[in-house]
Amino acid sequence: MKSLITLIALCLCVGAFAQPHDMKTADAMKLVAFMEGDWKGKHIFNAPTPTELDAVAQIHGAIGGKYLEDVITTTLQSGKLSDVRHLLTFDPTDQKFHAWWFNNTAAAPNELVGSLADNKLVLESKPGQGGAPIRATYEKFSETKLGYKVEAKLDGDWRELLHTVFSK
Repeated sequence: MKSLITLIALCLCVGAFAQPHDMKTADAMKLVAFMEGDWKGKHIFNAPTPTELDAVAQIHGAIGGKYLEDVITTTLQSGKLSDVRHLLTFDPTDQKFHAWWFNNTAAAPNELVGSLADNKLVLESKPGQGGAPIRATYEKFSETKLGYKVEAKLDGDWRELLHTVFSK
C-alpha cells in the first residue's frame, strides 16, 4: 500500500512539472482585450414576452493574465441579483478559446469552446453537458460598446435567448 501511495505521488509530481507553465496565451488574450472593462446595459430576454433587465458586466484579467474573468450581475424582476461568472482563456494546443460558465442556478459549470474573427468571439457549449447546446457571441462594436448574445439550439435551429449592448 505504501508503494502504491508513493507511485501515485510520484506521478502527480511528474505531471505537474511536465505541464507547460508558460502557455503562450498572452498574444491570444490581447486579441480579446476589447472585452475588458466595467460595462452597463440591459439584457433583452426573448421569452414569450421580451423582457429588459439591468445588467452589469465587470470583465478583467485574472490568474496572471492567462484568463479574463467576467462577472455579470443582472437585476431580476423580483429585485434579486443573479450571480454569473465566466472564465475565458486560450489553449495553444487546439488554437481555441475555452470558457467556463458558473452561475447560481446550475449544479455544474458549462464549458464552451470557440474562435475569434473580425472582433467577434463565438463560443459553443461542448456536447454532453445536458440541456440544449448554447452559443455565446461577444462582439466589439466600438471602444465603448460591447455586444453580447446567447442562443440555444432548439429543434436544430439556433434561437436567440438574450442580447445586450453594453456601454462603458
